[in-house]
Amino acid sequence: MLKSYLIVALRNFSREKSYALINILGLALAIACGIVLSVYVRSEMTYDQHNVNHERIYRMVDKYTTNGKTDEFAASPQAMGPLLKREYPDLVEFVRFRPIGRAVLRVDDIEAYWDDVRMADPNVFDVFTHKAVYGDLSKALVDPSSIAISQSFAEHYFGNRNPIGELIGSDNFDFRVTAVYEDLPDNSHLKYSALMSMKRLHSFGQNDDNATVQQLFNIGIYTYFMVAEGRTQQDLQSALDSFYESKVADVGKQFQLEAEFLVQPLSEVHFDTGWDYDEPTGNIFYVYGFIAVAAFVVLIACINYTNLATARATKRAKEVGMRKIIGAERSQLMLQFMGESIVYAVVALIVGLMLVFLAEAYTPLNLLLGKTDLLNFAEGPEMFAFIAAGMLLVALMAGAYPALYLSSITPLSALTTTKRGRRPGFALREALVFVQFLVSVGVLSATILMGIQMSYVANKPLGFDAENKLAITLRGVDAVEKIPVVRNEILKNANVLGFAETSYIPGQPVTINLMQIENNDGQMESTSLNHIAVGKEFVEVMGIEIIEGRDFSKKLLTDVGTSVVVNETLVRTMGWENPIGKRIQLMNARVVGVMKDFHFTSLHQPVAPMFIRPFPPTDFSNVPPLQRNLVTRTIVVSVVGDGVFRTINDIDSVISQFDPKHPFEYRFFDDLLGEMYEDENNLMKLTAVLAGICIFVSCMGLYGLAAFTTEQRTKEIGIRKVLGSSTTEIILLLTQKLLALVLVAAILGSIASYATMDDWLSVFAYRTEIELWVFAFASLAVALIALVTVAAQSFVTANTNPVEALRYE
Repeated sequence: MLKSYLIVALRNFSREKSYALINILGLALAIACGIVLSVYVRSEMTYDQHNVNHERIYRMVDKYTTNGKTDEFAASPQAMGPLLKREYPDLVEFVRFRPIGRAVLRVDDIEAYWDDVRMADPNVFDVFTHKAVYGDLSKALVDPSSIAISQSFAEHYFGNRNPIGELIGSDNFDFRVTAVYEDLPDNSHLKYSALMSMKRLHSFGQNDDNATVQQLFNIGIYTYFMVAEGRTQQDLQSALDSFYESKVADVGKQFQLEAEFLVQPLSEVHFDTGWDYDEPTGNIFYVYGFIAVAAFVVLIACINYTNLATARATKRAKEVGMRKIIGAERSQLMLQFMGESIVYAVVALIVGLMLVFLAEAYTPLNLLLGKTDLLNFAEGPEMFAFIAAGMLLVALMAGAYPALYLSSITPLSALTTTKRGRRPGFALREALVFVQFLVSVGVLSATILMGIQMSYVANKPLGFDAENKLAITLRGVDAVEKIPVVRNEILKNANVLGFAETSYIPGQPVTINLMQIENNDGQMESTSLNHIAVGKEFVEVMGIEIIEGRDFSKKLLTDVGTSVVVNETLVRTMGWENPIGKRIQLMNARVVGVMKDFHFTSLHQPVAPMFIRPFPPTDFSNVPPLQRNLVTRTIVVSVVGDGVFRTINDIDSVISQFDPKHPFEYRFFDDLLGEMYEDENNLMKLTAVLAGICIFVSCMGLYGLAAFTTEQRTKEIGIRKVLGSSTTEIILLLTQKLLALVLVAAILGSIASYATMDDWLSVFAYRTEIELWVFAFASLAVALIALVTVAAQSFVTANTNPVEALRYE
C-alpha cells in the first residue's frame, strides 16, 4: 500500500511540475530559515549551560549608591571572593576572572595582539567545564608562571603539535604552557583564548591573604561563586547580605556610600542587561523576534501548500471518488495525502539543508548571527532528532487540512460534477492569503524602520568629529616618555592635522570614581562621576565645542591637575547657575570650562555627567620595574582624507622608531563607533533577508494559486472577451479581491509592526520617530509585488484566443 501511495505521489510530481516546484522550493526555504533561526534561538536560550555545574554557579554584581545616585556594575571587588570564603568556608567556592587588557604575546618570531586573555584562580577548571586537549586542567594554573590556552590559540602559535612545556612571552614575563582546552562554545558569555594564573599578581604585591574590607569599594574583576551541594541562591544572597551588614556597612558610611551585593544565576547572565563594565550581553527581543520570523516563514510556506492543494481539489476529486468506490476508507485516503505531504517535506528538507550549507559557506550568515558553526552534527542524535521533528511538523502543518478536505469528497459529487458553484476551500484560501500579506507587510515595515534607526545612529551628531581620526596605543614607559618627541615628528607630516593624548576611545568603558563635588550652595557632596584624562590638545583635535569658559591652555602650567572641563549634563545635574570655578575633589581641581555634551558611550544610553582633565605629570622613574611595561597611553592622530593609508605608513615609520618592541596597530574612530551597533546592524541585514524570503515565498504561492484560479475561470474569461471585455478589465476582475485583502492585511500588519518596533526602539536613549509613511510604503510595495505576480499569470489567460477558451474543459 505504501509503495502504491509513493508511486501515485511521484506521478503527481512529474505530471504537475510547476506545482511541485513551487511547493518544494517554498517548503525548502521555510525549512532552511527554520533550521537556521531555531539553532540560533536554541544557542541563545542555553547560554553557559555547557557547564556541568551551571545550576550552582552565580556571578556577583553590585550597586553603589551615593547622594541618591546609584551605579550598577557587573564588575566586582577583587577582595570579595577571599573575604566571603573566609567567613563562609562551607558555603562557596569562588573563581575570579581579571582582564589584562589588550596584550601582545610572542612565540619565537610570531607575535599577535589579544583582547581576551585573562587571569583566573587555579580552581577555574574545577568550577567551569572545559574539555582538555593536552595537559591536566586541574593543576594547570597552580604555578604563577603557567598559562592554559585554547585550541585555536595553540594552533596560531604552534600549529598541530603538542605545546605543553613551550614558553609564551609577554612584555613582563614568560609563561609556560601547562594545558590546552577546546575552544569555548559560542554560547558562553565569558570568552577567553588563554588563562594566566591569578597567583601572578603576587609579584605585584596583591595577595589574597591581605584582602581587606576597604578594598570592597574598588571594582575591576568578575567574581563567580559556586555554592555547595544542597545550597541555593537564597543561601548565597543571605550570606552576602549578612556579610555586608556586619563587615562593610560601617566602612561605607565613611565614604558616604551604600553598597548592595547581588548574585545572578549563571544561566541568566546573558540576558540580564544594564550593568556597567559588563561583558557583551544578549537581547531577548531578538530571540523572540527570530522565533516569530521563523514561525512566519514556515507558516507562509505551509499556507502555500494548503492553498494549492485545495485549489487542485477538482483535479483530484475523480481520483478520490474512484478510490472510495473500489473500497478505500477515508483514513486510507488521509494517509495517502499526508504521505504526499511528507514526501514533499523530505525532498524540501534535503534542498533546505543544501541551502543552509551553501549559506554558511558563501554568505556572511555566521557573522550576522554571531555563531561559528550552525549545523554542528557532532552533537550527534540530538541535532538529527531536532531536524527530523521540524520536518515532520512542517509536513503535518502543510498537509493536515488538504488531507481532511480531499478525503471528505463524496463519490457521487466527484463523479457527476467537474465544476461547482463555489470553489473548494475558497474562503479558507482567502484567509490564508490574507495572513501571508499581513506577515509580509509587518516584516518589511520592521526592516525599513530598523534601517531608518541605524541611519539615524550613523548620522546623528556625536558632539565630536570622528572622521579620519586614528587611535594608536603606545605601550611601556620607554614609549610613553617619548610622546613629546613622537608628537613633533608626526606633526611634521603635512597630511597630519592634529595630535592628542587620551584615555578614551569609543567602545571602551569610561573611568568612574566616587568624589566630592561642590554643589550650587557651595557645599561639597559625594557623587560618582565619569571622567577622561586627555592631552591639552584633545578638545581642539576632536572638534568638541566649548560653550562657556575656556579650553585647557598650553601656556598655563596650572591647568595640569588643577583644572577640569565639564559637560552640559553635569552642569544640569548639579544645578549650577555659574559652573566656572566650581570645585571637584581631584587635586583640588576647579572647573575652567563647559563643553557641549558629546556621546562617549553608545546611543543606547543617555549622556552621563562627566568631565575631562589633563594627564597629570608623571615621574616615570618612580614606576616599579614590573609595571613599566604595563603603562600605556593612547594617542589620537587626525589625518586628511586623501592618501590616508600613505599617511598611516608614514606614522608607522615614526612610531616604530620609538616603540620597536610592539607591532604597529591603529584603529579608525569610525570603525570603533560602528562596533557599538554591530548587533543591531546585523539584525537589520538578517531581517531584510528574511523579509525578502517571506515576500518571495508568498509570491510563489500567489503565482501558483493564480494559475489554478484562472484555469478554473478560462471559459468565463473567453465569454467575457467575446462580449467585449478588454484584457485590462479582465485582469482587474481577477485581482480586485486581492486588493481588498492587501488593504485589510496592511492595516493589521502595520499595527503589529508599530507595536513591535516601538518596543525595539526603546533600547535606544536616542531614537527616531516612527513615521506612518513607512507602513504606507511597505503596504504599497507588497501590494505591487503581489499584483504583478497575479497579473502576470492573468495576462496570459486574458490574451488567450476566445475560441480556445470556449473549447476549454
